[in-house]
Amino acid sequence: MNSVDVLAISGSPRVKGNSKSLLEEFLKGAGEKGIKGELIIINKLNFRPCQACGACSRDGICVLKDDMQEVHKKASLARGIVVAAPIHFGSMSSQTKMMIDRFQAFWAAKHVLEKPRIGEEEGKIGFFICVEGSPVKKFCHSAYDIVQVFYDILNVENRGMLCYSEVRTAAPGIRGNPQAMAQVYQAGVDFAEEIIKRKTEYQVSSAHWFKR
Repeated sequence: MNSVDVLAISGSPRVKGNSKSLLEEFLKGAGEKGIKGELIIINKLNFRPCQACGACSRDGICVLKDDMQEVHKKASLARGIVVAAPIHFGSMSSQTKMMIDRFQAFWAAKHVLEKPRIGEEEGKIGFFICVEGSPVKKFCHSAYDIVQVFYDILNVENRGMLCYSEVRTAAPGIRGNPQAMAQVYQAGVDFAEEIIKRKTEYQVSSAHWFKR
């Protein structure tokens, strides 16, 4: 099964928005170190929200057959995950939260079945990028709290967050801030260096979940 080193997930409803721009720059930095990445746009996917049916508690697999099944595979096989999301009404966008909620199957595998779909021994890492039009930094931290829970459920070590406030949606948006773009590029470089270091120490072993 093909996999990438870094799975980048954009949670913006605008498919060419600031979240995508930031992720592209992050992946460009990672690419400098030879680390390949894939960017997915949540709002282009076709999937339903978690139905809280509890069926995943039987085997750790979501019964809803839609695009999230592929996202589950990609997240399991990647060595790193980076999520970028805009702030809407004081926290992350609904698209981002809906995606995270669909990882309930990973929670069930870890806490109900005690057979995590991603093991701590795999050494996966995660990062979060937040962008908002508001100057209120606590909104980004509200979103970050959710992302930290998400990474904990996935057994992904959180490597930090970048938050950009008072960013307009109109062009050039975040690309009009060279300092921010340089910062997120460097974050991608640093993220890649950590992945390279861990490749010699950890072995990704989640593929067995998808041979059923």
